[in-house]
Amino acid sequence: MIDSHSLEPIGTLGKPHGVQGECNARLTVDLAALFEEEERLFLFFELDALLVPFRLIGYREKSSEVSLLRFVGIDSKEAMERYSGVPLLMEKRYLEDESLEFTWEHFIGFTVFDRDGSSVGTISDLDDSTLNTLLSITTPEGQEILLPVAEDLVVDMDVARRTLTLIIPDGLLQL
Repeated sequence: MIDSHSLEPIGTLGKPHGVQGECNARLTVDLAALFEEEERLFLFFELDALLVPFRLIGYREKSSEVSLLRFVGIDSKEAMERYSGVPLLMEKRYLEDESLEFTWEHFIGFTVFDRDGSSVGTISDLDDSTLNTLLSITTPEGQEILLPVAEDLVVDMDVARRTLTLIIPDGLLQL
């Protein structure tokens, strides 16, 4: 039996695309590698506080920010319309696959640690409107700090524990 503790939010279903039941989705995980490898990949819709599994039978990228998804049993635009705006979840065990790529948005809610193991705080938001992506982190004391981030600064990420360990240049947290 699947419970909410074994699932991780990975995005939201958008509007239908075409007339065959396909839909737009903004995902925080690139599912391409999983979709190719897994024979039966199920994603979960959160419907009226219930987690309902749907088998993914179609996945392709529409743009760098939007994917197109298709599920068993949803074969028309009208059938897909009722799921627009529904949160989409995936079993955490799949997210441990080293080949998966995540967007920075996926890490909202994760606890950030410096490479020396000290807790910095929890990621509350991100700003990717400029060339430098900034993580908005709420410290244990309740302060908000903005931390520039790049893939090269990630030492470790543990999706199961929802932690991110980063190389943080000396003095940056004291600004």
